[in-house]
Formats: sequence, C-alpha cells, structure tokens
Amino acid sequence: MFCLYAAAALAGGFVLIITFGDDDRAAYARSLRSVLPQGSRCFLLCASDATSPDGWGKVHGVSPEQLITTFSGGWQADSIKPATIDITASPGGVPAWLATLTRT
Repeated sequence: MFCLYAAAALAGGFVLIITFGDDDRAAYARSLRSVLPQGSRCFLLCASDATSPDGWGKVHGVSPEQLITTFSGGWQADSIKPATIDITASPGGVPAWLATLTRT
C-alpha cells in the first residue's frame, strides 16, 4: 500500500511524497498518468531501498531501477537523484530518491 503524505501543485506538475508497496506501484503510475496531460512533469520523492542510518525500517523503499520500471509506460525518467526525507521519527532522516518524470 502506498501512503500519500503531501501533494502541492506547482507550475506544470506536482510534488508528491510517497512510499510504495509492491502491488501498488504500477496502479499508482497508471492513475497519475490518467490525470496528468502529456508533457506534465512529476517530481516524486520516495523512500530508498537503502537502509536508514538509524535502522528505521517502517517504509517500503524502492530502487532507481524499480522507479524506472514502474514509470516505463507513458513516462520519461528525466533524473533520479539521492535525497533524504527528514522526519521526527528518524533523526538521521530516511534515505530517498527524488525523481523527475515527464508524462509522454
């Protein structure tokens, strides 16, 4: 199951903070594709498959390869960069990926 923590509209796209479950990644990508017109950009922040420095393992992280596979139909992955999600439950932060995707 994925959890949508926040969504904010930006010019031409969205910022989304998400954790993906195995069964929901493809459905999420299809749903997002259905509401964004061609040429829209999506900035996606999701938990990484790397281990959190403090051992916090309450999220299902994904690899860059899983992101590319998930968004292979109707999306172009413009970039996937390492990031950190700062939350109070994990003082060291949670390793993440910040992906920039374009709807094709």
